Amino acid sequence: MVWRVSDWVNMSPSRRFKPSKPSKPSKRFHGPSKSSKPSKRFHGPAKPLKPSKPSKPSKRFHGPSKSKPPKRVRVRGGRLGVLNLSKSPLLARSERIRLKSRFATATTVVEEVPGRPKAVLSVVIPYYRAGFIGWVPFESLIRQEGVNFNWELIILEEGFDNPFGYKRMVAYWDRLKAVGCCRLKYIQLKQWLPLSGKWYYLIQSIDTNSQVVCFNSADIYMSHKRLAAQFKILSKPEYNWYKLNGNLVYDIGSDSHVALRSLARGRADTCCRAAKSGLVKKLPLVWKKRSVDTWMFKALRGRAGNRIRFYYDQNGLEKDTVNITGLNNISHKRAARVRQVAPPFRKCCASLESHIPLSVVKRLRRSRNCIAAHKALLRRTRKW
Repeated sequence: MVWRVSDWVNMSPSRRFKPSKPSKPSKRFHGPSKSSKPSKRFHGPAKPLKPSKPSKPSKRFHGPSKSKPPKRVRVRGGRLGVLNLSKSPLLARSERIRLKSRFATATTVVEEVPGRPKAVLSVVIPYYRAGFIGWVPFESLIRQEGVNFNWELIILEEGFDNPFGYKRMVAYWDRLKAVGCCRLKYIQLKQWLPLSGKWYYLIQSIDTNSQVVCFNSADIYMSHKRLAAQFKILSKPEYNWYKLNGNLVYDIGSDSHVALRSLARGRADTCCRAAKSGLVKKLPLVWKKRSVDTWMFKALRGRAGNRIRFYYDQNGLEKDTVNITGLNNISHKRAARVRQVAPPFRKCCASLESHIPLSVVKRLRRSRNCIAAHKALLRRTRKW
């Protein structure tokens, strides 16, 4: 308010000379005013605080909450299936695009027998860093017995990091034709693909006439009766998956072998399995680098509506099926368990020569000199 002189003159004397009340000291500079009631701002609340309840542990720092069971959703065909919520649809789509772009740069070479009917069985093998061990499946394929049908061999391999190569594969072509092979297809990748992507593109590359797909690895010597036995069983309508009861495991470093017995009905064997082509073509395209064989079995079982009809081997294929350790890319702890004969392995009294040809055994023993170079390659080109 602005005071003027005229206001002062016209003001009554009692009001003009009335003493003003003393001003309160500023709280900002002189602290709180002296009063009977303490200031809540500076001296705390007037009433005592009630004891607070103990706070619950934070989920963020003390571990996640208990996971809920997966949702059951209705999928195509009216069946109930489990919805996988581990990956978002956007992430899964970006991974599929990434896999397709890497496979798009691959080159393919095909060797065929002119005039021969199309293949009814396909052998698919993914290769990677298999320059020292890639000859093993070919040595078993050229010794197949009882084959009276046409079959094809499809190899998918990166063209770098010690590849086995097309030249060494085509050297077996004449001997493969003698045992019924009518097509040799070699797909060379320019970029690395995870094992899940390799299985997907190998399955998509089989002949349209093929009825049975036999899976193999670059370090597995398959039984000489495998193709004939698996095609005979899977040609029947009551079976769509062929499962071995076990196999032999040979360690190159210690020159010892053990037996593996696998009887778990809910577990997918990772050695020389076979299935009908109509079933395996349902495999989705997913970016996965670990536990691929288990994922593959569960994915196909889910796509088939849990209607996989197993046939458990009764032809003795496990007696001359050998899984080789020492030049492998995965399962690096398997060699130590073989030397210690730790479960699930057990001792095998017979010599390795009584199961597979002596010439193959001698070549495996000579490959011991390649273990150091292979381990150095693993360290230099590790993908995970």
